[in-house]
Amino acid sequence: MAWQMINAFDRMASLRPNKICGIPDGATLLAKDIIKLMYLPESAEVKMEKVGGKITLLSGVEPGDKVLMIEDFCTRGTGFIEAVTELHAKQPAAKILPLELVMLNRGSLEEIYVEDVGAFAVVPIVRYPIQEWEAAICPLCRDYGSVAIKPKESEASWRDITTSQLPASKSAGESFNRARVEAILDEKPLAVGNATRLEDGMLKGICP
Repeated sequence: MAWQMINAFDRMASLRPNKICGIPDGATLLAKDIIKLMYLPESAEVKMEKVGGKITLLSGVEPGDKVLMIEDFCTRGTGFIEAVTELHAKQPAAKILPLELVMLNRGSLEEIYVEDVGAFAVVPIVRYPIQEWEAAICPLCRDYGSVAIKPKESEASWRDITTSQLPASKSAGESFNRARVEAILDEKPLAVGNATRLEDGMLKGICP
């Protein structure tokens, strides 16, 4: 995957980075792989982590550095905006390359604008838009009693998302299958990738 991201970057950009920033937590290890494949030193890593739920710059950026931002998933660009805003606030003399290199663009964004910084092209390896709704109008919540969550808000939320295709129990699987059949019969869209089965068979919808 890191190789594919580098190839996509080479087709899009002529300016070479000397620093790589993997937006936490999903792209931290990916950044390390890209640094190795670009033959950059270990010091090329821009270190960020989530502190108290907020993205925080720890180290790795100096004035004049050319920084490439990478991310695992992009939906609405909120994590990217937060990371770029933090980096620019801590080191405004660094140059952040005007693109976001991302594995999967699951939203409809072609470009992300960051206030006081500029516009960034979204450069994905894969585009796979998913259905999403505001919590107040989510059909999964309305029709199936789901609970709205943000995918990366907590470890528990992320665990729910990444195990969404695994029935927690026989009853949960049966309940989910009935929901699918009912959705088909009623011609209601049921976004399997956007729902999580819980032990009681309830669906948990992903809402911003």
